[in-house]
Amino acid sequence: MTPTPVVLGPGDVPAVQELFLDDGGYCLRVHGHPPRPDQAERLFAALPPGKTAADKYVLGLREHDVLIAVLDLVRGYPKPEVAYVGLLQVAVRARGQGMGRCLHEHAVALATAWPEVERLRLSVVDANLSHASRFWEGLGYTPTGEQRPWHRGDGGTAWMSQWERTLLTAAP
Repeated sequence: MTPTPVVLGPGDVPAVQELFLDDGGYCLRVHGHPPRPDQAERLFAALPPGKTAADKYVLGLREHDVLIAVLDLVRGYPKPEVAYVGLLQVAVRARGQGMGRCLHEHAVALATAWPEVERLRLSVVDANLSHASRFWEGLGYTPTGEQRPWHRGDGGTAWMSQWERTLLTAAP
């Protein structure tokens, strides 16, 4: 069966939470703690400054009715011509099978339909760089050279690198 990309909503919180529990250590690397019991609720509620729920899309990829990947996309952040990928997570059992790329392509198609959006942007927390850089490079992203502090959930601070790709350039 071919995986099906879907737009997720509040009714999908339990499935997203289950996916977060299968994170391969991501939450510990990035936030400094295992996934919290309300991690999925936080994903749906989190909005950057100046954005509303109408600007946020939580996309999922289902295989045999099981959620195997989730992607958070915010239209017009941090500038109107940018869509921000806040998270892309694939279940450990589904990694290395093109599922992250598949869901990302769905996000690219969505962002391409927004006439003001010219590029996609994301942040990679340095503690996750060795796990993520090759994947993002393979999708056409490059580091911008900009770094910002990341305030971890455990009270610590790390650095995150900003990455971008244009919507006009297809991923390799």
